[in-house]
Amino acid sequence: MAKVGGTEINGELAMHFERVCGNKGYSYDAHQANVRFNNSLAGHVVYQANDIIYKGKGKHWNRGHVPLDIMREIGFENCDYVALEEHWEEWPTIFRGWYRPLELHVPCRESVDLLMSACNYRLVKKFDCSATTDDEIKKEVDRCFRDFLKRFSINLLNLPDIRVKCFSSPSRMGDYLEYVGSRLQRKSFESKYVHRNTNPRRKRDRECVWKDDSYREKIKKYLMRHESGYFKFCDSCIGSKDDLLP
Repeated sequence: MAKVGGTEINGELAMHFERVCGNKGYSYDAHQANVRFNNSLAGHVVYQANDIIYKGKGKHWNRGHVPLDIMREIGFENCDYVALEEHWEEWPTIFRGWYRPLELHVPCRESVDLLMSACNYRLVKKFDCSATTDDEIKKEVDRCFRDFLKRFSINLLNLPDIRVKCFSSPSRMGDYLEYVGSRLQRKSFESKYVHRNTNPRRKRDRECVWKDDSYREKIKKYLMRHESGYFKFCDSCIGSKDDLLP
């Protein structure tokens, strides 16, 4: 899911542990990608990397932002941890009938806060809090999320080869890194991950949803009914036996 700390999680794990494979970084080349990013002084995840991926795929891509076709070409057979920012169907497409069980970790964030972060990412200057009908609210929600919620589907819960777990993020990102790190092999050479910005600075005090409790509750109820099932899943999973960080 987007806007839940995935870039940071992927980057941190790739810097410190072996066999991490993600669209925001691989263990095998994480150090040099990190050095290039640090030397660029760019700050943002999309920057002039001048690596092979950047030169071949364009400015949106680099070794710290790997396109799916290259990930498929590399393969996932030797990966202990995989991070994908793709449509949910990629998980069963890639891993159905895999040679070992897959445990899918779904990051969960408070629903309205996640929505506002998505609005900020999409440069939506103002969420219209005068939207009251489902159709009006849907229009505002879709402006911000667009295809983000297609990264999850309730159908993932019914796949025989995949066990689905959850954790709170970014609020408990540190705990999650510790949890996963205890299950991965440390690299013989580690270095400090350099943070990449993915959003412009958010101005929470200008977000109208925080000024009306009843309206915010209306938005929450709408999100709980969202067709992706993401918010309903998170609501039932956090605090349950499937919560990785109880």
